[in-house]
This record gives sequence, structure tokens and C-alpha cells, in this order.
Amino acid sequence: MNAFLELKGGRMRTVLIAIALSMLLSVGCNKDDDSNNVVNSGPEHYIGNTQSHVFHRSNCSYLPNAENRITLNSCDEATSQNYTPCGHCNPCQ
Repeated sequence: MNAFLELKGGRMRTVLIAIALSMLLSVGCNKDDDSNNVVNSGPEHYIGNTQSHVFHRSNCSYLPNAENRITLNSCDEATSQNYTPCGHCNPCQ
């Protein structure tokens, strides 16, 4: 606590901003904890890899590079176009 009291002017503001940002960035980092899931405001869509023909949830950590992406509106659409579900994010479950 004394360390905060010794900070003057802009330094305290910088420290407080850094603490706030680190707290915001740490929310939802635990991938095994379902309690931090973000609720989407719109319908879910999927991202397909045009090279490997694997499709993912839009928040999957294994998404392809931007130049290899295609947007798919449903699991049925993806499978009808011969895309395989990602084994990591399990988009159809």
C-alpha cells in the first residue's frame, strides 16, 4: 500500500491503468473453465480452412490464416461442402 502512496501524478494513473488492463485481459484465459464463455449477440458461424477443409468455431485457437478462411453458416453447410469438424473445438457439439 505504501508503494501506491509514494507514486505521484501520472505514475499512479499509469500503474492503475496497467492493473486494470491486466485484470481485463486475464478474464476468460482459462480454456478449461466454461464459466467465462462469451455470449454471442448473433447467430453462430464457423470458419473453414480452404486448404485443409477443416472447420472451426469462430473462437477456436486453431483458426487458419486469414487468406485461407471461409465463413460457413452452419455445421450442415460445412459438412455438405466436405469440411471436417475440428477435433479441438468440436464445432457441431
